[in-house]
This record gives sequence, C-alpha cells and structure tokens, in this order.
Amino acid sequence: MISDIFDILGRIAFPIFIFLLIEGFFKTTNRWKYLGMLLLFGIISEIPYDMFTTASYFEPNWNNIMFTLALVLIIVWSIDTLKEKIGVRWRILWYFISAVIVGAGCLSAMILGLDYEYHAVLIGYFLYIFHENLFGQFHFAIWLCIKNRGRYWDLD
Repeated sequence: MISDIFDILGRIAFPIFIFLLIEGFFKTTNRWKYLGMLLLFGIISEIPYDMFTTASYFEPNWNNIMFTLALVLIIVWSIDTLKEKIGVRWRILWYFISAVIVGAGCLSAMILGLDYEYHAVLIGYFLYIFHENLFGQFHFAIWLCIKNRGRYWDLD
C-alpha cells in the first residue's frame, strides 16, 4: 500500500523533473557542471537506492533517476550542439540525425536499466523540441495522457 503511494507520487513527479531538466539546460551558464552534479548525486544516491529497492548494495540493472536525467541531458545537449552547427539551411538533416541520436539514447536507456527507460528520452526530446512553444508542450502532455489511457497509473 505505501509502495503504491510512492509509486504514484513518482509518476507525478517524473514529468516535472524532465521539464525542469530541459528548462535548466537552457538557463544554466555551465552545462558541464550541471551534468557533473547530476552524475555525482546519482553515484552518491545509488547504494541507498539499491538497498531500498532491491535489498542489495549494488544492482546494475536497476538504477536511480539521476542517471536517467543525466542521459537525457547528454542527448539534448548533443542535439542542440548539432542544431547550432548545422544551422537553418540543413534543418531536415538535423531532424534525421537527431532521430538517430534519440533512438540510440532510447536503446541505451533500456540496456542500462535506467528508470522510465525510453519514455524519459522521448519526453525529454519532445519537451526540448517544444521548448519555445508552450501550446505545443501542453498538447504533447495531453497526447501522452490520452495515449496511455490510464496505463500510466497501473501499478501491478
């Protein structure tokens, strides 16, 4: 029962974490430090996280959310750097290459056993794409809720 409550709270909090990660990406002055802090906190919190979730000191197939956020940051940073280098003229090429980067990120998240797996990468990517468009972010959130039709809350 208590576990279900924390599961629901985590499912509510996760989209907020990703949204704030993307906002932080655009507003931070030092992205390396931002990434370093995510990874440092992930490393520090991994042993307690594994002890509470799997009753072992280290479980390589079950990692905390900080590593997921770090992966999303790396993907968004890569795509943004590519966007700056390619420019407006080759926009179609940028979309194709960014789709390949996102696909590789989704695969990496699944192989590494990160929380929310490929969902985190996709949510981060679309929030990055719609960053300047609040209307687009709202519609993406509505689409995500409709797409899941309540499965998001299925805790079995």
